[in-house]
Amino acid sequence: VLSMFVMPRNVGPWGSSTTTLALLTVALLVIAAAAWLVARALTRPLMELQLAVRGLASGRVDARVPTRIAERADEIGALAMDFNAMADRLANLLEYRQRLLRDVSHELRSPLTALKGELSVALSRDRTASEYKDVLVQLESSVDEMSLLVEDLLALSRASSGVLRSEQFDLDT
Repeated sequence: VLSMFVMPRNVGPWGSSTTTLALLTVALLVIAAAAWLVARALTRPLMELQLAVRGLASGRVDARVPTRIAERADEIGALAMDFNAMADRLANLLEYRQRLLRDVSHELRSPLTALKGELSVALSRDRTASEYKDVLVQLESSVDEMSLLVEDLLALSRASSGVLRSEQFDLDT
């Protein structure tokens, strides 16, 4: 009866040693393929995030992480959403800066044009002292207007950089 349960020495529980080796090889290949797929699933979104970061750093303000990554319900998706929000905010700030520069240049151009015109008129012909005084008053007014614009720009610059001074004063006086 015992001889029925005794296996030959060259045969293991899964068959011959060749079969056992083949099963182990297949198992290792399946495990390696599964590990590769998991690693790929984790690294692909990170590589796309890295591409977007490099694009933004190189000056492309339209660089964004694809929506399919930002919509993921994990930490990578949250990071992608935060990156896209940051890129949107940066693009808005740059657009605001361009608009501000256009507006400021327009506002400064008007008093400069007036100054230039008044100087041209003043230099074009002989005038009496009172006529020169009138032209000088107009020139002073244009210069004052430009000075106020420059002061406003400096105040805006200080406010946006967080360099504001606090000052105490008595409201009763």
